[in-house]
Amino acid sequence: MLSIIFFYFFNSTNAFSQSIKNLTDVEIAYNAIFQDITVDNSNNVISIGYKPYYENNEEYMTLTKFDSDNHILWEKRFKDVQGYDITTDKSGNIYIIGQAKQTTTINDVKLQVDANYYIKSEFILKLNKMGDFQWIKPFKRGLDANSYYRAYSPSIETDSNGDIHVFGTFFYFIEIDNFRNEIETIPNSYQQYVNYKSDYLLKMRDNGSLIYAKALNKTFFNSYINTQQPPKIVIDKLDNVYIY
Repeated sequence: MLSIIFFYFFNSTNAFSQSIKNLTDVEIAYNAIFQDITVDNSNNVISIGYKPYYENNEEYMTLTKFDSDNHILWEKRFKDVQGYDITTDKSGNIYIIGQAKQTTTINDVKLQVDANYYIKSEFILKLNKMGDFQWIKPFKRGLDANSYYRAYSPSIETDSNGDIHVFGTFFYFIEIDNFRNEIETIPNSYQQYVNYKSDYLLKMRDNGSLIYAKALNKTFFNSYINTQQPPKIVIDKLDNVYIY
């Protein structure tokens, strides 16, 4: 499978400057599908892709860093995982939120995929600016039986202190470290049980320790179904958090 993706660069006056990079050559090398992109404070471009399992019986996440002059600085691959969203902090560290496609390990940390089809095994991964492993934080969330393929992907961002913020949705439960949130009352039927949903917000320090996890008891899920645009998290200069 081949996706043709272009980056475009506009200077501070909004005048078109150049086409930064056609990802086609990278995707041909890895046979990967483009997923997301971010830019660090040195104007380097970092992209994540995904090569599905059905091609050559391998699947992995690709990570590629370009400088502002179109040169590939480095490339990484992570087997049996898929990235959703990517961001950086002011030091150039890279944060990725994604899921394990099957039970695997990253730097000796095991990501266990549950036999239950509606429990998703996910992670937050930190790399330094050279792409070297720093830490990984596994977590799990439930999915809806009727909307498995439509549940939108989480979004990740960092603030001025280097803290990490994650926004997403869960069905039935979310579990990370010692935090677990699930429905407070047992419904009358299993169908009602799995259809329970809520958005969640996580905040973590740059060393991976959890500051808080909140279930918001509201969800953007229905608006996502209508627009097919996953909500994103944005943080301003005062570290206020916005969801749009």
